[in-house]
Amino acid sequence: MKRIFVTIILAFGLLSAFSQIRMDTGKYDDWHVDSHGNILINTSSSIVKFDSKGNIIAKWTPSATNNIIYIDASDNLRVLVFYPESYQISVLDRYLLEIADPLDLTISGIYDITKVCRSISGGIWAADMQTNTIYELQNNLRVNLSFSFSNYGHVSKIKKMVAYDQQLWFLMTDSAWLVLDFFGQYLTKHYQKGLEKSQISKQIVHFIDEGNLYSYDIKLKESKIAASNVAASKGCFIYTDLLYLFEDKCITIRNLNTERTD
Repeated sequence: MKRIFVTIILAFGLLSAFSQIRMDTGKYDDWHVDSHGNILINTSSSIVKFDSKGNIIAKWTPSATNNIIYIDASDNLRVLVFYPESYQISVLDRYLLEIADPLDLTISGIYDITKVCRSISGGIWAADMQTNTIYELQNNLRVNLSFSFSNYGHVSKIKKMVAYDQQLWFLMTDSAWLVLDFFGQYLTKHYQKGLEKSQISKQIVHFIDEGNLYSYDIKLKESKIAASNVAASKGCFIYTDLLYLFEDKCITIRNLNTERTD
């Protein structure tokens, strides 16, 4: 059972008075904020990287006509870009330059990979639809460990996979986050509405539900209302004192420490 606490100061709509930066991006599919507050957006045909002031600092387009499905920038020095049509991953540096040729995941002997994410050991986690198995691949793409996903359904129902804090997080088709350890043992499940659009990369994550901005402690499973009258169709993220709001065709960055002066 979640517990709701109200932060009164911001709940009266002061957030709308804070200064903001708007970036018109055009339509994009997904977003990721790295550990330095830079934003990477996936347009399916390219990746564009913005700094926390809204400036474009890099852009990358794959040489082949592959559709980009997933970005993992949890390590800003080694960004993973996955396109399952060819079972390949491109590895980019902080400037979105390719570190090496694309990795062919079929070298591992796995041929039906639907989801991937970066392993905290520097390797890659991969979900194989054919065997309904989760694999951890080393840098040389050899299998380090694996476990069956059968106790939790089928990997075809995984919408997103994230490695965080010695845990694997799986966003399922019912919009709940399933959390397992690295050996496939059940830890918990988060049913919090709105959390499906959050980036799981720290203990306190943020989400928007019915016009309210919430902070959510993923260890305590406690929510706080941080502000009202907030909209973001693709999700939100807070980096230091900056609030990123992701809309269908634009991104807004608001400074939470800048108050109305009139």
